[in-house]
Parts: sequence; C-alpha cells; structure tokens
Amino acid sequence: MKRVLAVFFTIMFMIGTDTFLISPLLPTLQQVYHISTELSGWMVSSYALGYAVFALIAGPISDGLNRKKVMVIGMSFFALSTFLCGIAS
Repeated sequence: MKRVLAVFFTIMFMIGTDTFLISPLLPTLQQVYHISTELSGWMVSSYALGYAVFALIAGPISDGLNRKKVMVIGMSFFALSTFLCGIAS
C-alpha cells in the first residue's frame, strides 16, 4: 500500500509541477517573444482547457481498458513531451 501511495504522490507532483510551471515564466516569455499580457493569459487558459478536455476523454478510456496500462502509457507520453519541451529552442 505504501508503494502505491508513493507512486500516486510522485505522479501528482509531476503533473502539478508541470501544470503550474508556466505561470512564473510568463514575464520572461512576454519579453523574449514580445507578446502581450492577454496572449500570455491565453497560453495558460489553453493549457488548462486541453488538460480538462483530455481528462474527460481519458476517464472512459481507462474505465474500458486496463487502468494501469493507460496510466503507464499516459505518463510515458507526458515524460516524453515534457523532455521535448525542455530541449526545444
């Protein structure tokens, strides 16, 4: 049971860190890319909207399939996409 809780909290920490990482970076992104405050607000909103829509899709998929398999595939995609964002120029 402790292992399951440790995995759960690790996953939630990763998702939370990635979700809220963009907010402190907004002033830097505004300066580097010369974008307005309104556009930077849309960046945060579009991320949250995509997250919410995918959560609605992923729930029924994981109910119909093996939840562990869906979680492993989802976290693998999440890790890969986060890595690719980190090395993007």
